[in-house]
Amino acid sequence: MATSTDSNASVEARLREVRQILKSEGPAEAERATIEILKDEPKSGPAFIGLARILSMQKRFDDAVRAAEKAKNLSPLESDPLVMIGFIRLRQKDNDSAAAAFSEAISLEPNSERALLGAAVLKTKDESYEEAEELCQRVLSINPELDQARELLARIAAQKGDKAAAIEQLKEVAKRKPEDGRTTKALMVLMMQEDRKEEMVKFFRDDVAGDPNNMARVLRFARVASGAGTPEIAVDAIHAIAESDSGRPSDEIRVIDALIVAGQLEEAEEKIAELAKTRVPPPLVHQLRGDIAFKAGKPEEAISHYKQACASVRSSGLDAAEEKEAEDDTARARLWRKHSGMQIATAIRELRTKRS
Repeated sequence: MATSTDSNASVEARLREVRQILKSEGPAEAERATIEILKDEPKSGPAFIGLARILSMQKRFDDAVRAAEKAKNLSPLESDPLVMIGFIRLRQKDNDSAAAAFSEAISLEPNSERALLGAAVLKTKDESYEEAEELCQRVLSINPELDQARELLARIAAQKGDKAAAIEQLKEVAKRKPEDGRTTKALMVLMMQEDRKEEMVKFFRDDVAGDPNNMARVLRFARVASGAGTPEIAVDAIHAIAESDSGRPSDEIRVIDALIVAGQLEEAEEKIAELAKTRVPPPLVHQLRGDIAFKAGKPEEAISHYKQACASVRSSGLDAAEEKEAEDDTARARLWRKHSGMQIATAIRELRTKRS
């Protein structure tokens, strides 16, 4: 006979599979897989929390709350279901219910990072900045690397007009999350507003110097340098990684990305022509040529390439209704660029899943 420990381990293993399904197939399939778990384990609180999260992603908030409430009833002394309810209510803009849920969660678990952070978000919305900052500092005293707390402190500082403090918080996040484009963009905007462009470029150059083989950091530096009007200074760093002993074929694609960002389009096209002779998938070639056309201010040509990229992965094109909402050809090209990039990424994930 299976023990409770065995059952919990089995549920956790199956929930890990659900997370993979969520990444590869989307929330609808993940929901179905979670319901299958609950058929076998109808008293699993973690499974109900997982279901609540997936339902919330689909904006089925009332259903999500009901799932979280079931988890709460199964584990009345656990804070996780209450935290889940709090964040769902927060998304519904039901701040009073969210506050009650976070407060109850904190009473059960005073060091619940997510409950404290949720309460801090609500205090920020009420413009109770001192209380919000105190809650964020409590979170960081528990977990100094919880970047959401630093991001919230940065937002509070910016809302109070203290851009210097906001910049320092975002720098701390940027050091740990080179792949986070949102944080990078926020930091760039603030530093450019404060006329600290040279300092900004130096910060990201030093960041690369401390971890020179990290392509995410190098690519970020390329984007920052481009935004600062000096994109050429990052291209050499990316070339160096691609040509090193540890360089991979995918690094050549990143070199092309950097050249496009830097506006060195002829060299980018030459490298694409070289890649097209190798085993680089045609969809990537079409996508890169679309990016060149987009950078060159040729949106119609870019869209043609993005359409070919989608066709190469047997994907449907951009939704016609969404395309009609674009205000001009450049906006249409931007939508197509995002869509084709997502379709290529999905196709690559599916291929890797089949091979594993």
